[in-house]
Amino acid sequence: MKQSQLILLLAQLLSLLLVAGKAAGQEVPAGGVFGPGLTVEYGLGSYSVTDEYFSAEKYSGTLPYLRVNWCREHERNIYQLGLEVRTSSAIRNYSVSTDIMQFSLVQGFLYPLLQTSLFNRDVHIFVGPSTEIFVLMNTQDLAVSALGFGLSTSALISLGARAEIVMPLSPKLSAESSLQAGLLSLGIRAVDDEMSDDAAAPKVLTPLAGTNASFRLGLRYRLSGAFYGRL
Repeated sequence: MKQSQLILLLAQLLSLLLVAGKAAGQEVPAGGVFGPGLTVEYGLGSYSVTDEYFSAEKYSGTLPYLRVNWCREHERNIYQLGLEVRTSSAIRNYSVSTDIMQFSLVQGFLYPLLQTSLFNRDVHIFVGPSTEIFVLMNTQDLAVSALGFGLSTSALISLGARAEIVMPLSPKLSAESSLQAGLLSLGIRAVDDEMSDDAAAPKVLTPLAGTNASFRLGLRYRLSGAFYGRL
């Protein structure tokens, strides 16, 4: 994503967040469409990364993820706490591969913004503030020796915004989409390269350089009571 597009996306999210702040002061219930409880989520997506510490080449592949999300509904808002891990050793650039591990801990509040309809079904839109701790570890499998490897690490602490769209399909099944983005982030990057004694020192990331955003689309099903599965 280009920097100009990213800035526009964050500006739109911020405007939604300001509108949500006004909606939070109104007597609008959360709507009951989330359902309190625990959701276990599995996903699969296309992934690519360019790590300036190693080369200008792009590494691409398929990156699965597992997420556990806890949700509690209040009268005017919804509290969410989510823990996510994404890992794969199949991210490649031709014959060279890299191991990717991402960790994310997100918590925040969602406020009802709008209720509309699509294909004769109710659609609920929520937005709200969020905080995130994000860690990315990139370990390249360098064909030098048995001890040859390069480890690049990024860590972010972000204040951001989250948007959720929920369309109930049945009492147990719903289609859902979410957008999470950091609006202001503090972070560091560091590298540990066993092939060289000249390891790069940790450096502080600027708010734009440290921006992290993700988008998801899937189905959630109530398995039993307050336990859900999402794909």
